[in-house]
Amino acid sequence: MEIQSSTLFYSKRLAFQRRNEEELLQNELCNLQKKLSLDPSQENVTEFYNLKFKLNKLSLLKTKGAMVQSRACWGEQGERNSKYFYRLERRNHSTKYITELRLPSKTTITEPQEILSEEYRFYEELYSSTGVSPGDE
Repeated sequence: MEIQSSTLFYSKRLAFQRRNEEELLQNELCNLQKKLSLDPSQENVTEFYNLKFKLNKLSLLKTKGAMVQSRACWGEQGERNSKYFYRLERRNHSTKYITELRLPSKTTITEPQEILSEEYRFYEELYSSTGVSPGDE
């Protein structure tokens, strides 16, 4: 449990730092574009491309994260179709939940609270010790 909490803390801190870094780079890039329009010197152009490169690296990290979270089995180097991976992740997330449950009485329930209570009742009945005596195998 301690490993999980320290891992979560580390991951959240790292994500926060990356978001801040991306925001700072975006602001710098915006300021540099204004500066470039006034003074298109070689230094400014070089700095502009360096910032663009750093932003692309951060974007690639985000895309790789989306690929891992979506459990995609493939992804080619250079292909950064992050919209696909985000959609795949959302679809996988939505298939984790039971949205409709058919009861033995042929009725269907769709309310999440009713589904949870029915699941609870089912497993409580399944694992109850009624009808079992200590000597039986």
